[in-house]
Amino acid sequence: MEEEDPTPTYSSTKRKPVFRRDRHLQSALHNGEITYMFENWQNTSGLKKEHILLKRDTKGVCYLPSDQFIHWALLHVSKKPEDMRLARELSKHIKVANDATNLGCTDFCGVSVPSLPSSGPELLRQVYVMKVTLGRITEKITFSEQHVKSYNFFGCKAKCYGNLHVIWPSDQFAYIITHRHFLAVRDCINAWFSALAYSYACCRKSAGYNLYTEVANVIYSVLHDISMYKDKAYDILKCWQPLVIATILKDIEGDPHFYNSLKDIIIQYPHSLLLKIATRKISNTIDVHLAFELTGLTKCFGHPEVVMGASIATWVEKGTVLKPGLGVIAEEIRRAFVLEFSRNFYKQKRKWPNLKLGPNADPLVKQCCEGGYWGEDPGEPWSTAMFSDIQFDETMEFDYQIYTADLLADKSIIPSLEHWPYEYDGQAHRTNHGFFPTVPPRESNNVIMQYIGREEVNVKNIIQTVSEKKIPKSWKVTVGVAKEREMKKTKARFFGKLTLEMRLFQVATENNIKNVFKFIPHQTMTKSEDDLFKHLLRISESSSQDEGGHVFMAMDFSSWCTSFRFEGVTPLFEELDRLLGVTDVMAYTQIFPLESTLLFQDRFHPPKQGPDGYPLNGPRCVHGPEAWMEGLRQKGWTLATLLLILVASWKCGTIATLTGQGDNQWFQETLLDLCTQAGITLKLEETWVSSSLLECGREFFFKGAQVSSSLKRISRISSEANQTIPSFNSDIAGIYSTGMSSAQKDHTPIPSFWATVLEASIAAHERFPELSRYPPEYISCLLSVPRTLGGWPITLFANFATRSIQDPLTTALHLVRTFLSSPRHRQHMVRIASTRMKTTDPTMLIKDPQSLPLVLPRQPENYLKSKIAEGLPSIIKNKELTPLFSPQMEENKQRLIGDLMTIRPCNPKLMSKLMTLSNVGKQEALVNKFSSTRSIQNVACRE
Repeated sequence: MEEEDPTPTYSSTKRKPVFRRDRHLQSALHNGEITYMFENWQNTSGLKKEHILLKRDTKGVCYLPSDQFIHWALLHVSKKPEDMRLARELSKHIKVANDATNLGCTDFCGVSVPSLPSSGPELLRQVYVMKVTLGRITEKITFSEQHVKSYNFFGCKAKCYGNLHVIWPSDQFAYIITHRHFLAVRDCINAWFSALAYSYACCRKSAGYNLYTEVANVIYSVLHDISMYKDKAYDILKCWQPLVIATILKDIEGDPHFYNSLKDIIIQYPHSLLLKIATRKISNTIDVHLAFELTGLTKCFGHPEVVMGASIATWVEKGTVLKPGLGVIAEEIRRAFVLEFSRNFYKQKRKWPNLKLGPNADPLVKQCCEGGYWGEDPGEPWSTAMFSDIQFDETMEFDYQIYTADLLADKSIIPSLEHWPYEYDGQAHRTNHGFFPTVPPRESNNVIMQYIGREEVNVKNIIQTVSEKKIPKSWKVTVGVAKEREMKKTKARFFGKLTLEMRLFQVATENNIKNVFKFIPHQTMTKSEDDLFKHLLRISESSSQDEGGHVFMAMDFSSWCTSFRFEGVTPLFEELDRLLGVTDVMAYTQIFPLESTLLFQDRFHPPKQGPDGYPLNGPRCVHGPEAWMEGLRQKGWTLATLLLILVASWKCGTIATLTGQGDNQWFQETLLDLCTQAGITLKLEETWVSSSLLECGREFFFKGAQVSSSLKRISRISSEANQTIPSFNSDIAGIYSTGMSSAQKDHTPIPSFWATVLEASIAAHERFPELSRYPPEYISCLLSVPRTLGGWPITLFANFATRSIQDPLTTALHLVRTFLSSPRHRQHMVRIASTRMKTTDPTMLIKDPQSLPLVLPRQPENYLKSKIAEGLPSIIKNKELTPLFSPQMEENKQRLIGDLMTIRPCNPKLMSKLMTLSNVGKQEALVNKFSSTRSIQNVACRE
């Protein structure tokens, strides 16, 4: 008799399961389930229901590899003839975008915008048909209670079996893919359409070029390369931007060094059309801007399927190797930190930090410290050797405050080491190892659920536990999750997730390092987005105007996050502990991986459970690795790397912040030597130096001007977020939000707004097919009435043109007046903007002083939020949150509203601020934050 699975998937609820919830790719592509299925093809007991059904329906078929599906699909759909009926729909959407953009711009600044031809170019029409077709398939098969679902994939028979799809190019051949593979193809087509639409709206953006033609040529070129080189096309795409940089340095600055280092890729793929675009001659500033903007399309053509076995082996090879001989450079980093922090602390505070001066402390430093002055001669700067016998004493106070936003930035955790079997499939464990794993009661792996489900979340107690070295084994686990949208097939990047306790430890220590960074001015991690932008513009402009000295150096480190070791950074972290007045807290950073179990998430290939219930060492489990995962200790590693760069600059007699000065070759060799001593691999062959080009955070500045990245941002406009409440309102709000981010990176908001309205019109017609009966003028009015006036959550042209609108209500009313003055739109606007108002609504006045008390049907997301607010008290155990969800909260809310309305003179903005700061406001803010989480929705709204 077969052993039964002790944790059946759906036994805990009577509701039908929902299959294929994702509409947008948010996970790495890999074929773990497909591989498992074929490994057990003849072992029926090892197969799941969907595997058995799939096997039955595909008898006699030759199976094609899943890693070739995206290439085939993109080529297949691009060859389909144009559907004239669907293409005519695009003409209407273009008219809607023309009207909304023209009247929006006229309303904002009195300037009309010429209308674009509504027929649209051929490729735009063709891609529109692909986009709509894939959208309708997605709508049909996702959020479905049907385990098996059939559909037509552009003339090919296709069928879903749970999370797997089968697509038959012919009766003899079939692709077996995961739902993620299908979503990856849909994302590609959506990105093509958005990029083509944007470039169609600003085809004359770059003088002498037609941007639409350039974008179309890129699409045709990549399709050619895919047909010729298959998976290798991703190597070409990965080198696109570096080759553009190399060509600029060669043609504009006369420096072929970086270009020569990349010649191998050109020789390897001599027939690549994309490489010809990447390396074409660049003669002027316009060529530079166009070349960079086109590279924003790099991730619009899919991604390679990750080979988990090879990727994990690559990480293990780098993350478990010992690196002896780090003591000398570790002490150099520590001394550099004491020197640099003391120097900047004195500049800001006009006093020294608290120091412990050893018997061999440098006499000059000791004299200056005891005398309370800074005696460093600018012409003869102090060396790190002068601080060899000097340590910090408590100068700053450790901050135990955790901001909820920082904690909840990660959506997923692992409850404890004992819960590791839930990261894998129980049936796969039985099949591979002969028995089902023993598991504790299931707990949510959602960080919000863990946060609200515990009576107390005390950061100070956790830090004290770490300091006293009493960390329980259940905390010592990390799960590596492959990152999505990466171009490396066998070298996937893995991001780590921790237990809630170690997540709190990580957030608390990172926040404290952030406070220390205030006295390390050479980094930009603590700058606001606006300050960083101004800083980059300033240094980019100053370099372009100076004749000597200033250059920009872009460096790349190989596997930076996995390079740091206990011996190399612990002296620095011990110094941070002394500075913050704690013991063995920061210093525990590199001890944690040595004591923990590292699991790699590959659901159908679980490690074997040992007699004690813990996973045994194996291909997916590593005990005591030397390194952390990515995304877990960024600020500490950044501090160590920054100090290495500073030491290199001091040795070379230069100044280094975001830029380097002086003899760059000497600087590079010096830094390479220091990094090698520290065990960090600096890829010197990928390091480039320029006097006019600056790169920071994937943004480029050329001779003091920022290069537009709007094309890159607009290509993501149709990618819905999987965690939002599934409603049309959230979809349309997401479209406008992405459109605004594109406009912020452009020279004019018009093309981004035009493309946004076009996408919104398409989304509205797909959600409400009855809109096809209405003329374009009606739809343009519909997409010009914001939520403030009872419409959808759209964003007006004025918001695209400026960073913020002080009075959105007046702005919206002014736009309505502009539409009413247009004879073609008047009758439609009168019909749309005619929502009745209530007499009074104090709650709305206080919550949003610039709104109107309109009589509207209840919005679906607001209904869900109210249900969540009702259901949350039953699952909240956190003592800090319990008072906010007490039964008296509604009564307190009404009393607060009554008290606020008695304030004279009546100041709605003041009342709104008081409401926000009250417990009532905090409760509503938490409900808004929690409502986008599926775990909360499922539990709080359970019938």
